[in-house]
Amino acid sequence: KLQFVAALFDAIENIALIKLLLGSQNGIYSSIAYYFASIKFAIIAIGIIYIIIGLLTLLFHKELVSE
Repeated sequence: KLQFVAALFDAIENIALIKLLLGSQNGIYSSIAYYFASIKFAIIAIGIIYIIIGLLTLLFHKELVSE
């Protein structure tokens, strides 16, 4: 579910970047893009760490069962 939040943050970041590319001089768009991208990548990193921990747990559990 958290990855869907990351996708939403990506969409918001993209909208802010498009506004900048279209020539907006409003500095709020660069701040929006920066903060939403930072949070998005933090969420993605949390997801990757979660997957790695799950895979390691599965691997060690299989080793303990097979012994």
